[in-house]
Amino acid sequence: VKSRSDAQLRGEYVTYDDMSYCGDYRSIDGTSNPQSWLLPCGAIAYSVFNDTFDFSVNDNTTLPKPEVQFQDVAISWRSDREKLFKNLSPEYDGVGVHWLDNMNNTFPKAQRDEHFIVWMRTAATPNFMKTYRRCIDCYLPANGDYSIVIQNNYPTSLFNGEKHVVITTVSPLGGKNDQLGLSYIVVGSLLFLSGIVILVSHLF
Repeated sequence: VKSRSDAQLRGEYVTYDDMSYCGDYRSIDGTSNPQSWLLPCGAIAYSVFNDTFDFSVNDNTTLPKPEVQFQDVAISWRSDREKLFKNLSPEYDGVGVHWLDNMNNTFPKAQRDEHFIVWMRTAATPNFMKTYRRCIDCYLPANGDYSIVIQNNYPTSLFNGEKHVVITTVSPLGGKNDQLGLSYIVVGSLLFLSGIVILVSHLF
């Protein structure tokens, strides 16, 4: 969670010594040679999720409908887009390994790419969901075949991980999350019982 440089992500110039939070992920060979710096630095950035998904819907109905378009728009937090993530400082031109630039097909906007921004907001638990695209004002049949072409780039064998695709409806409060609701009920019940115990002990 700490292996990142927020100043560098904000577009500021950060020296090798000031990249200490990035640990082993501040240069490709562990030296302070500027040509070997990893830009952006950090384990979080360097482990960025790089699978790609192309969605389409096979609908047998004859009703007129607009083309289904999932968009990479507003999938990240607005505060992250506007305040935290900027392009690398121009002072890094000709210096270090700009590894995101070598992934232009996946992250065409580099540090400003919303998929990268979504990944950089680390999850609180080992099992997590990340928004990939949004279907804004488009047609999705309730019953139909959804085709997804997946480019499988991200390895999971090192940690025995699994990857799933979830199509869901979200609200301003987020998507369906039973664990969060149950945890609120359990904690709230415990606090309520504790309150009763304290009240009784106080009265008697």
